[in-house]
Amino acid sequence: MNDRRVGKGKMIFKDQSTLISQFIDDQADGHGIYEDAFGNSYQSAVAEDGIGETGAFRNGRLYDMGKIKFKNEDKYKGYFKDGRPSKKGELRYNLSLLGPNSDQFEGGEYKGEFKAGKRHGFGVLRWEDGTLFEGEWQADERL
Repeated sequence: MNDRRVGKGKMIFKDQSTLISQFIDDQADGHGIYEDAFGNSYQSAVAEDGIGETGAFRNGRLYDMGKIKFKNEDKYKGYFKDGRPSKKGELRYNLSLLGPNSDQFEGGEYKGEFKAGKRHGFGVLRWEDGTLFEGEWQADERL
């Protein structure tokens, strides 16, 4: 008999973050929810059309479709690779996006491509006041 996790379960880490998922050979593998010690929640998701890709934890990391709800109420939904936003996704900012013409924070939404957790490729950023940037991004910077 070994001490490896198998089946559905909940892991509580030293920093009090938690992971509820299916486990295979001591690794999260399947649908699940991870809540980190800072109050951010990562969840595997089913494609909105019900027939596309679904997300899952594999080897402890989120892949394919998923969602993040950040402690500050920002929300991301889209694709993941190796636990980070990748390919296409949507990031909704809740008073955490620096205004287009000021140093004040406001809400907004980015729809576009991501790479390694950063805006990268083509995307559209729309601030709450209606200001719009449509174009290319590289490593979270507008080009």
